[in-house]
Formats: sequence, C-alpha cells, structure tokens
Amino acid sequence: AAMAAIRAILDSENWFTTLAMDFPTVDALGRPQWPFDEEDVSRAHRKLARYCHPDKVQQMSEGDAAKAEEAYEKLRLAKEGLSKEESRGPCVRGYIKDNVKTQRNFAEAGSAGGCAVEAAHQVREKEEKERKERADLRGDESKAMGDGIAKEMERKRKKAEEIRLAREARKRAGGEDSSEDSDEVE
Repeated sequence: AAMAAIRAILDSENWFTTLAMDFPTVDALGRPQWPFDEEDVSRAHRKLARYCHPDKVQQMSEGDAAKAEEAYEKLRLAKEGLSKEESRGPCVRGYIKDNVKTQRNFAEAGSAGGCAVEAAHQVREKEEKERKERADLRGDESKAMGDGIAKEMERKRKKAEEIRLAREARKRAGGEDSSEDSDEVE
C-alpha cells in the first residue's frame, strides 16, 4: 500500500493529483471554483505523508526509501503551493485554463456522437473559432479606441487652427498683444 501511494505521488502531474484532491471546476459564469482551504490541504498532506515520511520509511530498501523521499518532497511542495492563497489562486486558474475548457469542449463534441478523432477535431475547430472571435472583439475595441483618438486629434487640430487664425487677424488689425501669444491648445 505504501509503495502504491508513493508511485501515485511520483506519477502525479499537478498539485491536485499529488495530494489526491478534487480538481477545480468552473461555476455557471466561468469563474474558477475550488472549495478547499488550508486545513483541507493539510489534512490531505498528512494522510499521504504517513506513507513516505522519512521517519516512516526506515525499514524500506534503499531504492524504495529514495523514492519515498522524492515523493515526500513532491508532497511537501504541493502542500505549500495549495496552502497559500497567493499561490493557490494562480494554480487553480491555470488548471482551469489548461484543462477544464478543453474537457468541456471534448465532452460536448463527444456527446454529439462519432469517434474520438472526430470529437478531437471538433474541439480544435471550436477552440479556433473562439480564438478568432476574441481576436475580432479585440480588433473592434482597438478600432473604436483608434477612432476616438483620431477624433480628439482632429478636434485639437481645429482648435489650434482657430487660435492661429485669431492671431493672424489680430496681427492684421495691428494690435498683437504678447500676453495672447501664450494661447494653448486644449
């Protein structure tokens, strides 16, 4: 049982599987959700540490003891990472970004019927379509911002032209006042 737990820890791909905890999910609004806190993480760590803690593996062979030590270190890092809010949040969001969206899309494609290759192809097409939609939206926002900047520049150009024409009119009238030379464009 101890070696099976140690192998599971060593084979784990992320902190959630290292501690044998549930994966994060998303709520209806697409926000990451992981209902566990520091106490839950510590509990999961203690449960698995009994299999690979250096004090508990003294009777193991040298090779198994080395694996247990490696597993304990991996377990310790997972506990530290998921216990602290400043590292837990990015980890949960990263897991959601990398896994949940693709899993959801794959499940939707797979539920439509067909083989796994076709479902994977549908997932790629859907993700590509979503990327293009986001790029189009960013492009529209950039264009709107650029249009706003262009309008503001045109307004300032017209104001500067008005000030220039007013100065020329005063100059022709012969009454240029040096205090009015400091007109600025708003």
